[in-house]
Amino acid sequence: MPLTLEIPDDILQAIPGSRPDVEARLRLEFACALYQSELASFGSAAQVAGIHPFVFGHELCRHGIPRHYGEEETSDDRAYVESRRF
Repeated sequence: MPLTLEIPDDILQAIPGSRPDVEARLRLEFACALYQSELASFGSAAQVAGIHPFVFGHELCRHGIPRHYGEEETSDDRAYVESRRF
């Protein structure tokens, strides 16, 4: 079940941009915070932000948030690459 957050109008009006731009920015900021605090995985956070994972990775970098990339992710990537060899 989705969660809807109420943000007071004075806060929304203080953020420059059109309403859709402000909404996208808030979704991204929230997603970055969830990922940084390890409350959401990379894929889930990208989904919250409503953007492609590649773009989300770029945004994390822009925000100075390091990727959580450990042994399990390395192993998964290695297995994927090996399954694609010709």
